[in-house]
Amino acid sequence: MKGNKKHYFYDYFGDINSLISKLKNEKYYQEYLIEYYNESSFSIGVGRTSHDSGVWYKATIERKDDKYIISGTLDTYPKKDNNKKSIWDIMTIIFLVIFFIPICLSKILLYIIVWVIGKIKKDPFATYSYKKRLDYFMINYLKCAKSK
Repeated sequence: MKGNKKHYFYDYFGDINSLISKLKNEKYYQEYLIEYYNESSFSIGVGRTSHDSGVWYKATIERKDDKYIISGTLDTYPKKDNNKKSIWDIMTIIFLVIFFIPICLSKILLYIIVWVIGKIKKDPFATYSYKKRLDYFMINYLKCAKSK
């Protein structure tokens, strides 16, 4: 484990087969991506930072007395760096600079502002931090209790 990452713990008191069934049978739950590995580990994508990167909760499941303890860390996977520029990338940039940006910039900015305001008003979930999103998933979907 790198550095001193914070661990997030949840207690699960239900039937382990029910928990595994939810993790195994669902690839997506609302805005979450679920990756089930085996009976003792899974990952939840709690936030996407770009097309090929994001924030993931890497979790393990352990039985302790009358409950199961789910513990893990939030890991951020950075965007892959691809510095190679093809002729199409260069032509796209030229096209954007010459035609698209001067003509449509004001319309695009206005559309983005209206869309963001509408999204926040319609979906307050969009403003949640990755930790709140993790809590929401673990408590509301997997029916876990947050532990200390």
